[in-house]
Amino acid sequence: MSIDVMCTEQTFNKPNLQALSESGGVVHCPDDLKKPPMFRFETAEQLHRYNELRKRYKKNAGQGVLS
Repeated sequence: MSIDVMCTEQTFNKPNLQALSESGGVVHCPDDLKKPPMFRFETAEQLHRYNELRKRYKKNAGQGVLS
């Protein structure tokens, strides 16, 4: 069973996408194109890792560290 996390235009930024990639999550586009894309994780551990990385990268991006 996968875990889907709703996302918005604002979540498609470098810190979030880098954290998504490194945690093993993916962008999932539903078959119904009227529904927005979601971030999908296979395990709770991936979601937890994503949240940790996202917070760290967001903080670093604010300090000009993320490249």
